[in-house]
Amino acid sequence: MSKEDLGDAPEQVPKKRRALEQAPDLWVAQWLARDSLTPSERRRVQEVKDSRKRPTVRVIVGFTGTRSGMTPQQKSLVREALRGADEAHHGDCIGADEQFHELARREGVDVVIHPPSDAKQRAWCQGAIRVEQAKPYLDRNKDIVQASTVLVGTPKELYEPQPGRGQGTWSTIRYARNRSVRRRVFMPDGKELE
Repeated sequence: MSKEDLGDAPEQVPKKRRALEQAPDLWVAQWLARDSLTPSERRRVQEVKDSRKRPTVRVIVGFTGTRSGMTPQQKSLVREALRGADEAHHGDCIGADEQFHELARREGVDVVIHPPSDAKQRAWCQGAIRVEQAKPYLDRNKDIVQASTVLVGTPKELYEPQPGRGQGTWSTIRYARNRSVRRRVFMPDGKELE
């Protein structure tokens, strides 16, 4: 694209953000209005203009797992689930949360930590873009689900047990199900729960 193609583009870059965002649209509109454009050029410019209007969907992966950690099969599936994610949220406990944190960092995904208020089981993971306020386990698990577009779970059981105490991973998965948050639950043997 040459300087003539830009038409009435200002010599200086606008200083306000809104002006910066609107300037390319104005230039594209002026360029499209020209009679000298070929149909293929006009179509190409229209495609660029349309692509700027498409909303971008952020993929935010929430995670729940057990203190006993993930199996190699679960790790492999979680790594795949993180590909293309924009952000990853976890509860910063020893075991699976620690492993998830490292996988997300290796994939170049920004990490947000939701720490527990009881620090006995906390992993103290480093390198997150944000650390939320510490809360009791079940409350912070709900926060992770609410912040996510998809929840990834790695339970230690081969089947979903009946609800009961001490099932933080399963209660988080159930909470996501009740809130209609997309879930990907990877069982220890590598199968994905339907």
